[in-house]
Amino acid sequence: MTRQHHQHLIAAALAASAAALTVPAQAQSQFIDPQAAGPYVGVGAGASRMKGEDLPGFPSDRSDFGAKVFAGYRFNNFLSAEIGGVNTGRFDTSAGSLRGQGMYLDAVGRFPLTGALSATGRVGAFYGKLKDGRSGTQLSDEGTNIKGGLGLQYDLTKNHALSAEWERYRFDGASSGHVNTDLYTVGYKYNF
Repeated sequence: MTRQHHQHLIAAALAASAAALTVPAQAQSQFIDPQAAGPYVGVGAGASRMKGEDLPGFPSDRSDFGAKVFAGYRFNNFLSAEIGGVNTGRFDTSAGSLRGQGMYLDAVGRFPLTGALSATGRVGAFYGKLKDGRSGTQLSDEGTNIKGGLGLQYDLTKNHALSAEWERYRFDGASSGHVNTDLYTVGYKYNF
């Protein structure tokens, strides 16, 4: 990860924290639950789309099924930290079969819209690599990149929530260029 990536990641995390802390006092008193802090776990699955126009021989537009598992900690109703593993699917291309996977660490902001519905935004770091989908041979440099995403969350109860999210993952090429993968998931989260 370059120095510039570190600076962007720190700036984004500070901006997310500042946004969560500057919610007007009236809104805070309406939405802050003193028992909102705590751990959570979840899963998400859905469509993934790989775009690799910057990496010769890789796909320009391919789709597959992707999934993620995650665990996190809610500091309050507005800010969480989350760690997870993701598999972006397998893509058959002229260059062979590609499978993307990795781990991420995100700061997640939550912004109440109405009732049990909230908008979410995330920014963080992703450590991932592309492998040959059949043999498991590594095809890209392992690397850390900034990632982000947007979504909606609907709280069924205090402990159970459903979500719909879009996230962008970026893989570094073995020599030059990169491959972007967009993951669109429907997920379930359990709050302890």
